[in-house]
Amino acid sequence: AGAGAVAAAWSWHCRLDRRRRASREEQVLDDPVRGAHAALVGSTPLVRLRSLEALCAGRVEILAKAEHLNPGGTAKDRVALAMLDAIDSKKSGVDAVVEGSSGSTAIALAPLAEARGLRCVAVVPDDCAAEKLEALRALRCDVRVARAASISSPTHYVNAARQLAEEAQHDPATTKRDAAAWTRSRGRSTAMAFADQFDNPANAEAHYASTGPEIHRQTAGRLNAFVTAAGTGGTLAGVSRYLKERDPRVRVVLADPQGSALFARVKYGVCYTPEMRERSVRRHRYDTIVEGVGLDRVTANFRRASVDDAVVVSDADAVLMAHYLLRAEGLFLGPSSALNCLAAVRVANQMLAAANSAHEDARGRVGQRPDGCGGATTWWSWAVATLCASASRRTSTTAERHPPDDDHDGRRRCEDPRRARTPAAPEGNSNSRPPLRVVTVLCDSGQRYFSRFWNRDFLDSRGLPTPPDDFGDLQEALREISWLDGSPDESLRKAT
Repeated sequence: AGAGAVAAAWSWHCRLDRRRRASREEQVLDDPVRGAHAALVGSTPLVRLRSLEALCAGRVEILAKAEHLNPGGTAKDRVALAMLDAIDSKKSGVDAVVEGSSGSTAIALAPLAEARGLRCVAVVPDDCAAEKLEALRALRCDVRVARAASISSPTHYVNAARQLAEEAQHDPATTKRDAAAWTRSRGRSTAMAFADQFDNPANAEAHYASTGPEIHRQTAGRLNAFVTAAGTGGTLAGVSRYLKERDPRVRVVLADPQGSALFARVKYGVCYTPEMRERSVRRHRYDTIVEGVGLDRVTANFRRASVDDAVVVSDADAVLMAHYLLRAEGLFLGPSSALNCLAAVRVANQMLAAANSAHEDARGRVGQRPDGCGGATTWWSWAVATLCASASRRTSTTAERHPPDDDHDGRRRCEDPRRARTPAAPEGNSNSRPPLRVVTVLCDSGQRYFSRFWNRDFLDSRGLPTPPDDFGDLQEALREISWLDGSPDESLRKAT
């Protein structure tokens, strides 16, 4: 009776979920207060990347949350919407918003602010891609360019944005002078709000309220690991908190670019990177070509994250992964997305290796008849384990008799290497177990990086190797780097 009730409840849940999805597809999106742009934010699909699974040594599913399909092209649309809602809720009478951004958050803020009648000013670093600057100006945003510097410098773009907002608050004449220089004006400025994406709690709350629940619903609550990079720490904090509240066993892993100090913060509790050494540090560092992720400080949003581990991905490896995804999946992605995908493959391989090791240890104990029932192993568990091992050996024998690459009539099947199957699990690994499931984020498109990440002349100027033209060589190169343990000395070998 209990099993029947559970089955009936599950059937009802599935029917309700199908109806909900159908109504979502058929409904007309409308947000009469915040505009059509806001209505399109969120509810992004989850896509399976089989080409990444082919790089793993075991049964695994790698899923990616397509945040680059938001109207602004990144997950920052969720954050921008939440921060503007928070500003509106204070009813402070502001008519301008300023933000320090590497480009993506400002691009998300500008159209949303425009729809609310707010001016938007963005302070960006000078190593920002030219495409982002052009997009910001096209969105009627006032762009201020600051010299790329450490966060400790007052000229860092975030500090410059904060100072601009403070000056406008304490000296209204400053706001008037700025208004005269802006491309348009909607009356007299009375207040300017600093969005403060790095330390604004609305950032993490936006992902806790939307991104996390969407991933949990799209995976039906079954996932083993969540892997993503941290720019402000908002996505990592919001999603990790939500998923771990539902299942504490979910492993959350930070994907960090070279030159970032967050890897050491997670692994060793110290916010430090070798690039910070006095002999090698630059006054204005350009440590990575991956824009928008990686930090040399711990933000308020990052402190709220629940992170279990971290891996480092070098620029050269991110370039390889981006070209691989373009050729294998047809996805034209930016550097942050490529970094996340390679980190997801490494995390999957690490977890598969750990699971196989634990299985082998358990297998070593099978067949040893217990000397009584006083120990941890009982006669019943010994008998069950022995039967399972016997069934596993019979399955392996059947697989050897009918190899998966051959039809039973002896004809060889021809397969595209881009659709290569996931390698078989090591002997003794039961195929009855569900595959490991790893979720990551596609957080940016390649359309904003023609002048940098997808420019071969730029890559040559940074000493980064050109990916091989042959797909087989490209796949083999990725197989070699998909097993790194994530330590900076190993992962950054190509950049030093």
